[in-house]
Amino acid sequence: MLVGTAVLGAVLVLLALGWTMGSRLRNASAAGPDRAPVGVVPSEPAGPDGAGGTPTSTAVRRGAVSVFSQAAATTTTSVDPVPALTDPLGRALMVVAPVPTTTTVASTVVAPPAPSTAAASTTTAVPPIRRVTGVGDSIMVGAAERLADAVKDRLGATVEINARIGRPFGEGIQVVHDLVAAGQVGDAVIVHLGTNGPIDEAMVREMLDDFRSVPRVVVVNVRVPRDYEATVNDVLATVASTYPNVRLVDWYGATNGHPELFWSDGVHLRPGGSAFYAGLLADALAA
Repeated sequence: MLVGTAVLGAVLVLLALGWTMGSRLRNASAAGPDRAPVGVVPSEPAGPDGAGGTPTSTAVRRGAVSVFSQAAATTTTSVDPVPALTDPLGRALMVVAPVPTTTTVASTVVAPPAPSTAAASTTTAVPPIRRVTGVGDSIMVGAAERLADAVKDRLGATVEINARIGRPFGEGIQVVHDLVAAGQVGDAVIVHLGTNGPIDEAMVREMLDDFRSVPRVVVVNVRVPRDYEATVNDVLATVASTYPNVRLVDWYGATNGHPELFWSDGVHLRPGGSAFYAGLLADALAA
């Protein structure tokens, strides 16, 4: 009898403990999870795929694309002044295609050569630039308005920009194919791609082959804090050097030591950075 009573008491104690634990679990489930869902990083800094405008402090990652959340209201703020960088084009423009060289003669020319034997000019005349085609990613998106204004002021030309946030180089190739097929390529071209992933020589050649008949093509290398940055820039320099109509602008070198041009991600441009970018490319077209 005593044994039966003890067993019954033990069973009742176990049932009471089970009911208490179940109640706690039900309450915790009703309260919801205490962490963000997998794949959403509330405080992640913007990556190369982010928007080109003024970012807020957070970005939401959707797949492989980081999209800045924009402020709901627009406020009037002062525009950053254009950085006073000495001769930026002299440092940034790399005429990597083979070009004829001229020799400066220090002595006085006593008898000029006869017109019939005069050497031909080694300078290739570039037709006037009236329309510029831009193909790019979010960097060009963010600087589009400044770029159009700078080209208009510098060359009197209009700019037609085909750029998209997060655009990979492979997509850019197809865009170029379509533009060429539709006869929508201008007298000059600016290409700024490679921010959003690695590239290889075959990809760059496929794109530049479409521009062989364009008198002036400006290719801009990248500044992006990713492990493929150096590879992208090396590939662009190597391939550009084999096309006589291509000029490479060393964006990486021109902006080295000037973090004030960029937002905190080190990729996208502040207003002053956009102005510097626009002036640099306009000068490269005109040089």
